[in-house]
Amino acid sequence: MRIAFTLVLSSLCCFGQILTRSPILESTSSLRNGLVGYWRLEEASGTRYDCSKNGNHLTSNNSVGQGTGIQQNCSTFNSASSQRLSLTTTQLGGGSSDFTVCGWFFMTTYPGGSPVMISKSTKWYAYFNGSALQMNFRPTATTPFCNVTVASPLTNAWHFIACGMYTTATTNAFFSIDNGTKSTTTFSGYTSTGSASFEIGSLTAANFFTGSIDECGYWNRKLTDTEITQLYNSGLGTHFPWAHP
Repeated sequence: MRIAFTLVLSSLCCFGQILTRSPILESTSSLRNGLVGYWRLEEASGTRYDCSKNGNHLTSNNSVGQGTGIQQNCSTFNSASSQRLSLTTTQLGGGSSDFTVCGWFFMTTYPGGSPVMISKSTKWYAYFNGSALQMNFRPTATTPFCNVTVASPLTNAWHFIACGMYTTATTNAFFSIDNGTKSTTTFSGYTSTGSASFEIGSLTAANFFTGSIDECGYWNRKLTDTEITQLYNSGLGTHFPWAHP
């Protein structure tokens, strides 16, 4: 009788795993290709761990908080407290390769200025300019920024952003919100690279964001429209269950 009960329980557990498994979470998912860093941002405090297994863990500055995210928990930021997550690295800079950055943000209030959601020093950064979302890129260390602008988002609502650059005949920068049409600009060259700080919630310890940020990822390639749609998941977000080391 005990053996039979064990077999039944084992079968139920396996069946439950099958029901909860999603193709996007399989080890064969294309979204694992080129993944340099992925942060679920679920931790209650302290270090936010990189789930890509590349060790790009983020340091919490000034006690970044925790809240309810688009998927489970998220990190919360208060500009008045200069809260941010940061990492000094050469892996997340763009440099001489294509890249895509995706993530969810929830702006509870506009703190004034130009609050930044995610950045790599002044090489590239996504921010709210007071009227619309904008992505700035610097092709080389000496050339001016080029800008990509998308529609103004609503406050107190989750929004999904996807942005980056890729090479066709020339280099193209793109930015989209909520899986909408990509806004693009064209320039020659790539963003300058370096070991400057990669940050979530600020730009070089300034331009602080107020609200919540969740499920952010960085790929060293251009994601396809299908992959971006998978991450957006009809506005529900996608939770990657890759435990940190």
